[in-house]
Amino acid sequence: MRIFDTFSETEYSFLRVNRGNVYGNTIEEELANRKGVFREKSGMKRGVNGEEFAENSTLFVKPEDIPVDAVGNGIRINHKTYTIIAMSEGKNFDTNEVEHLKLTLERASYGES
Repeated sequence: MRIFDTFSETEYSFLRVNRGNVYGNTIEEELANRKGVFREKSGMKRGVNGEEFAENSTLFVKPEDIPVDAVGNGIRINHKTYTIIAMSEGKNFDTNEVEHLKLTLERASYGES
């Protein structure tokens, strides 16, 4: 059973990000109207000087909706922007087919180009 058949999907936009120009990291292109399974995680974690706020989320997407070089680019979902910090494949080992990509997201802020 695929993850998209089990959980409800949320609309998101893929953001192609231009890194490190004069205005900071800016959005070059926005690919909207995509759907994936979003899981938001936030809370406290142990830090060097006590507890720190931590927010790390996961988005499961269809392989055809995201470019192969997605790490370092962004996602806009529920009016929040995130940076893609990691990506891994979810394979069906019976068919050897990649059914989804798991994106690990971290909150981000992008400048206007």
